Amino acid sequence: MEQPVYIVYAVRPTRGTDGLLKRSFALAYYWLMRLLTGAPVADSQADFTLVSRRVLDEVSLVGGDKVLLLLLPAIGFRSASVQYEALPRIAGDGRFGFRRQLRMARSSVFEYSSKPLRMVAGLGLALAVGALVWLGYVIAAYVSGRSVDGWASVMSAVLAVGGLVLLSLSLIGEDVARVHDILKNQPRYFIDSLD
Repeated sequence: MEQPVYIVYAVRPTRGTDGLLKRSFALAYYWLMRLLTGAPVADSQADFTLVSRRVLDEVSLVGGDKVLLLLLPAIGFRSASVQYEALPRIAGDGRFGFRRQLRMARSSVFEYSSKPLRMVAGLGLALAVGALVWLGYVIAAYVSGRSVDGWASVMSAVLAVGGLVLLSLSLIGEDVARVHDILKNQPRYFIDSLD
């Protein structure tokens, strides 16, 4: 018996009608979304999607901005894809310009992923560790007499305070990332059936 499919994605096998800049931006967007959100988004996956009533009802419960390209794979319903060929536009221009694409990319990253916060927290922790290593060098230079007067004390203070600030920011960043995950109000799972 075949399993039901709840979502059908339209996927373009090629982006031949797009210019080089638009094609590059689109591929970079899909790559970035896979990297930061973990959503299984296919290259050239269009916003044309067929969803069942059940999926629509579940998606309507999710608050905030809804980037369906990322939300639909995340909720885990069985899906399939259909390839289509985009024909050149007969009349008019597209309204989804570069600025709107950048806005959507920014919204997608911050709405559906806390990885940027965690990456900044990791960078803060790495810099704090680097500051402690450098502080060890400054103290060793002072003890061996190879430092200029006042340099060791100034560098020690700057590195100690800077390291503590970065370490504190990394802890705050991790906390904000957890709050972000909770406030997204996305269900962690859906129950298919109770039988």
